[in-house]
Amino acid sequence: MKTYSRLIAGLLLLATSQMVWAEEQPVPEWQEQVLEWQMREKNLQAGGFSTSIYNEIGRVTIGERNGLWRTTTADFSYTLNQGWTPYLEAVAFRRFGEPDYTWSLGTYGKLSEADYIQLEAGFGTNRDYIYKWQAQGEYDHKLARNIFGAIGYRYRDYETIKVNIIYPGLIYYFGDNYASAYVNLAHTSERGTAKSVTLKSSFLIRQLLHVWLGTSFGERLYDVHTLPASDQEGYIIFYGLDVNVTKFLNVRLGSSYGREKPDFVIRSIDAGLAVKF
Repeated sequence: MKTYSRLIAGLLLLATSQMVWAEEQPVPEWQEQVLEWQMREKNLQAGGFSTSIYNEIGRVTIGERNGLWRTTTADFSYTLNQGWTPYLEAVAFRRFGEPDYTWSLGTYGKLSEADYIQLEAGFGTNRDYIYKWQAQGEYDHKLARNIFGAIGYRYRDYETIKVNIIYPGLIYYFGDNYASAYVNLAHTSERGTAKSVTLKSSFLIRQLLHVWLGTSFGERLYDVHTLPASDQEGYIIFYGLDVNVTKFLNVRLGSSYGREKPDFVIRSIDAGLAVKF
């Protein structure tokens, strides 16, 4: 917990210092970059054709059981115009040697300078741990000068349960950076509602390095055991960087650490690259 507290304190200190610095700078034309910032979540780039591949390997402990969780994600997108970028995503999971696959089709959209949207739907195949199908959407609206409000919804249909997730949040853009905070309410059929919070900051350094870090804490972050939400409290710490090697190529490196009661622990490292044509 001491390490966790230090990382959270460092995150807050870095975000605060960057916000103060940004307030002293001339206001950039950041409105034109909002869509690109949102697409960074999938390591995609706006404009033309973009593709990325991302691999995460986690060492997992569940009680006396130990093993690897591996996730490989591939995304393909094409910007139709300045406002809309549809994408296709394929994900291969391998948890304790059991393979699962998901396929999703979605789009990022710019409705106006003050309104942005993301829509996605998909399904799972060879299902051991993942859903049969899912749908999600997020709408972001400008509330003030550099502040956006967000509301998102995600639905997942598993073999034995259904999960509905609502996540309102706030996003603050400052300079070439942003900080976000979301509250997540996840209702699982016949098992009640779990609550959690996600905080994230992203910083661009000299147009070369994009650094991101954050945390999630609350209930059922992994939902490994079929227990009441209050018996599955935990936290996740994640951080990483994207290196802009050229205008058309960037490399991503990251790591995360998560714990959830009563006995789940995961330590992950990840790496990937994105190419724009």
